[in-house]
Amino acid sequence: PSGAVSPDGMFTAVTPGDCEIRMAAGDAAGTVLVRVIATPDSIELSRSGGSVKSGESIAFTASASYAGAPVYAEADSFLWTCSSAIGTVSPDGVFTAAKVYAPAEGEVTCAAGDRKKSVTVTVLPDYPVPDTENHWAREPVREMYEAGVLRGSDVDGVPLFRPDDGMTRQEFLTALIRYLGEQTETYRETELPFGDVAQIAPWALDAVRAAYAMGYVGGSLEQGELWCRPDRVITRQEAVTILARTLPSAAADEDALSRFSDEADAAAWARPGLAAMTSAGVVDGAGGRLLPTAPVTRAQVAKMLAALTTVRRDSAGTDVSP
Repeated sequence: PSGAVSPDGMFTAVTPGDCEIRMAAGDAAGTVLVRVIATPDSIELSRSGGSVKSGESIAFTASASYAGAPVYAEADSFLWTCSSAIGTVSPDGVFTAAKVYAPAEGEVTCAAGDRKKSVTVTVLPDYPVPDTENHWAREPVREMYEAGVLRGSDVDGVPLFRPDDGMTRQEFLTALIRYLGEQTETYRETELPFGDVAQIAPWALDAVRAAYAMGYVGGSLEQGELWCRPDRVITRQEAVTILARTLPSAAADEDALSRFSDEADAAAWARPGLAAMTSAGVVDGAGGRLLPTAPVTRAQVAKMLAALTTVRRDSAGTDVSP
């Protein structure tokens, strides 16, 4: 038999074929022909695919037709599969996205017999860099990372941001030029006056040229010659001074530094920039200290750039997000 009927009238399909169901009540009787099929002519899904965030679930439903007529089928009448890289799908069509740290694309497939229907699903990371997911700078890091301003390192397929690591001068200048949206090709003919130009990494050279041409960095004068020191870890006062140069109209009231217990540690050349960025809310110190000579961390740079976005937006009166 192609199926069976329970005492309460529930028909359960068993094997492909035709099944005649008889019904009787008193002197009345009737029959209905049910055709059980293995492969429908077509399958349609309730969703056309799309994007879903890591860990979230979406329910698919399927419908099928045969010989121009709809086929009755429960969700678990179909065989559901999906690409393992994007997640899992339950027997009744509920797709659950995998945990990813970069967008992942794959297919969810619904099959019945020899017929199948697939849709493309893109899983988006809920948080792109796992080593800052619980960090104090989580949100500014996310903002700058997703904007492409600050980048991480790929370790076994997982992007790591290294939030508490320092940044070299060339890394900082490269991030700054990305943040400002400058087209570095414009500055490729700029001649750099530094005695250590050969030490600037190829990936940073155009950004350093742009930063120099725009007056954001001038180098260090030592023994009568200018030096870039591209591999030297940049300090907080150096980084903040450069950021201040991108906002020449920012007020530089040095009284703003008096609230920091270590303001005297700031170099004379750095005080105007530190004062301007402190007044603007780009720099707020740590534990009542300015820490001007300490290495600036990647997380601190993310926070300063995110704060600088707000200052620039308020100053320009328009959206200047990176």
